[in-house]
Amino acid sequence: MNDITEFQKKIYENLKKRAFSFEGVVSEELLEFRENLNFFSRRKFNGIDESSFLSLVDKSQLIFLGDFHTFDQSIKNLVRLMNRIESGDIAIALEMIESKHQEILDSYLANHITELEFLEAINYSESWRFPWNHYKLIFDSAKNNNIEILALNSSGSLDAREEFAADKINQWKSSNRSKKLLVLFGELHLAPNKLPQKVISKKLFDSHLIIHQNLDEVYWNKKTNEEYLRFNDNEVCLVSSPPWMKYESMIYWFEGLMDDCEFELHEYIISSGVKIFSENQADQFKEVSIKLSELLNTDYIENEVNLYDHSALDFLKDKLEKSQFYSYYLNCFLNNESFVSLDSNDIYCANYSYNELIKLSGFNLCFEKITGSSGFTPDPPSLNLIYVFSHIYSYICCKLLNPYIKCDLYQDLVNKFNKEKIDRALSEKDFSDFSFLDENFLLKKIAYMIADIYISQEKIGNIDDIFVFEDNFFKKLNELKIKKYVNEIVDTKNISTTKKRVF
Repeated sequence: MNDITEFQKKIYENLKKRAFSFEGVVSEELLEFRENLNFFSRRKFNGIDESSFLSLVDKSQLIFLGDFHTFDQSIKNLVRLMNRIESGDIAIALEMIESKHQEILDSYLANHITELEFLEAINYSESWRFPWNHYKLIFDSAKNNNIEILALNSSGSLDAREEFAADKINQWKSSNRSKKLLVLFGELHLAPNKLPQKVISKKLFDSHLIIHQNLDEVYWNKKTNEEYLRFNDNEVCLVSSPPWMKYESMIYWFEGLMDDCEFELHEYIISSGVKIFSENQADQFKEVSIKLSELLNTDYIENEVNLYDHSALDFLKDKLEKSQFYSYYLNCFLNNESFVSLDSNDIYCANYSYNELIKLSGFNLCFEKITGSSGFTPDPPSLNLIYVFSHIYSYICCKLLNPYIKCDLYQDLVNKFNKEKIDRALSEKDFSDFSFLDENFLLKKIAYMIADIYISQEKIGNIDDIFVFEDNFFKKLNELKIKKYVNEIVDTKNISTTKKRVF
């Protein structure tokens, strides 16, 4: 186990343990379902490409998709599948709606009642309670494309609810022989000996496919870049996120959303500044920074950092009001986004999620290593340039530990900062000969820092999307020759170019 995997597993175990601690005493049946899924997750599998995965989807009449109820990524993948298939050829079946509310559901899909009337009529806040804004995507897509939705839920034990759902699915199939059915059901129910077996044993469907999502055991045993894993022709696992992210979402829900099903998850994270790891945020930020420095084979710079969150918002706004970058800071405050101050040792953390701490630590690490060196005082254009590359570097750090995270586009950067300043910083100097401010120091140092990541780590994933910016920014990066420098450094240190070519 390498250092990155060890660190990931530590975070994973901590978040999983904390998430399950909210449950209290759980039933023997639930424990059996969990162990059963873990057992099947430990089977052998092999990676397949996207086209092979989609081929399995296309030829299956019945598709089961696993749902981790607090994690919106489960829903997004269902909507992607819905959009792929011709609307007239599919129907959706959902665990989240009780079967007794089928007529109410039909009325909502036909626009005979409003969204609020629908939620009140099915008593959503008590019957399901998981974030409505996640599941709303399914209903919006179904209404826009005239797709039927079948309600599957009932009361009773987990096994009894499966039996009921299986009967409903087979009853539906008896009168809808030609349609494809997509079933979204809790992941524990989708082990092959659970709900799928109860349905296919009646032999009404010619073909079926079980799609698990982000199974813990699969993630830890797959190869680095694999996203589609095949157990057999009827069972695959889609990996679109590290497993700790779903437990993090579970914690958010237990800490607030379970009392308000209409509350949107991201708004909750932003407004509450949820604390995931410990109650001492300064210590946890330092711990993450130290570990990140170790993973990057670089020295940790011990400096005094002031870490603030929403509870000190007014104080920090007053403190930074006279800064030349105040408009940038204010924009971050207004959009509830974290930032590292460019002219002080202050850091604003909008939430204490795992990804957010890594991002801030990476940004701070890059910024300190460039500007903290003796004899270097960046002028405003250079400072803007450093901001851009610190942002990119922080994203690389995040991607080391979460290969599925997405990078901001150039337009996102300028919206957060200042387009005029960034464009001026990237264009007003002649970077071709690096004559100003000993540009070797600035740009080559950044190149060395980026290259060191690839030299020291194997589990970086596909890094091409780091520079998938708008064309004008991509061209400016070429002018800066950062890509050229990184590849030269990597090659110089005898790294296999076939495996380690960065760009």
